[in-house]
Amino acid sequence: MNKEVFVIHRAPLSTHERFMAFLIEHYVGNFPLWLAPVQVKIVTVNDSNGEYANKVVKMLKEKMIRVELDDRSESIGKKVRDAEVEKAALIVTIGDKEVKNKTLAVRESNGKVKFGVDLKAFIDNLVKDVESRKC
Repeated sequence: MNKEVFVIHRAPLSTHERFMAFLIEHYVGNFPLWLAPVQVKIVTVNDSNGEYANKVVKMLKEKMIRVELDDRSESIGKKVRDAEVEKAALIVTIGDKEVKNKTLAVRESNGKVKFGVDLKAFIDNLVKDVESRKC
């Protein structure tokens, strides 16, 4: 026997909380880019990549992108795994090759990785996707 479930609630103060609970359940934490708490997680391969990574973080924050930097002295595999567990929408890896070429390695939530992504093009596309609320 199938029955429809209705939520009847009249207190306006908890409406937002209930709506967020529905979104969390619907997306299982994998929010679309525009809604994700962490839109971009930047992970560095080693300590020497920190200066370029900080520059990228600054540029993203200037465009109002929610970004976090993971520059811990852990393996790159652990950093990427932690970012996946945290459900970051995009994981950007910065190593010596990216610093040298002023590019990025971008991992999407579906696991596809794009290497040699131009920094300016990445930021422009990211801002456009966030503003259009593209899923």
